[in-house]
Amino acid sequence: MSGVNIKRIKLIIFVLAGLFATLGGLFQSALLNEVGPSYGAGGYEMTGLSIAIFGGTSMAGGKGSILSTALAAITFQLLLNVLTLSGLGTYMEQVFKGLFLIIIVISFQNLERKRYAKL
Repeated sequence: MSGVNIKRIKLIIFVLAGLFATLGGLFQSALLNEVGPSYGAGGYEMTGLSIAIFGGTSMAGGKGSILSTALAAITFQLLLNVLTLSGLGTYMEQVFKGLFLIIIVISFQNLERKRYAKL
């Protein structure tokens, strides 16, 4: 109704997502100096989701900013580096990512519930 071509915007976003996924795969293979069929199963989905939610992106969509997501990525990586430097293994890093995601989703659900209760 506002004159924005939604189909065109969606197409552009999907093309950009494919382009960035391709670039990510190229960078990952350059980092490892090899390519294998299981290298796409790195578990980066949960990390990306955790960072996006921690950055303030709403699970319902339509909210969030690039700056807050970038700051969340920096903070998240700093916390993971502290875990690594403390001597905990990579399994504890996965546990931390999962707990972090659960805590963030629950807290943002409570915030959304309070926001809608005021309306």
